[in-house]
Amino acid sequence: MSEQQLQEIDISMTQASKLLDDANALKRLSANDDFKQIILEGYFKEEASKQVLMKAEPGMESEDMQVAVTKVIDSIGTLRQHFIAIQQFGMMAEKTLREGATAREEILAEDLNSEAH
Repeated sequence: MSEQQLQEIDISMTQASKLLDDANALKRLSANDDFKQIILEGYFKEEASKQVLMKAEPGMESEDMQVAVTKVIDSIGTLRQHFIAIQQFGMMAEKTLREGATAREEILAEDLNSEAH
């Protein structure tokens, strides 16, 4: 039974490691000055503000223009949500890795105790 538990823990920890790698990659990107300039400031703030203001501009009243602007705003929000999800999954992955290591140690200790008796 404990062999199956160890395999499940190992799979969970492998998946968590990938999520944590992604979160760490995003953290490194976020610290990069070019990324800050182009994505964090340029896209998430400046472009988002520009698109919101464009929705109210004269000449932008047509349904097609409103739909186009809304699509751009939605795409900005979707990318931002993706980054937030990566960060959140990374935090959960850290917890999974800690708990997995502890559970693994406990199972191995139980196996040693069972073999000793």
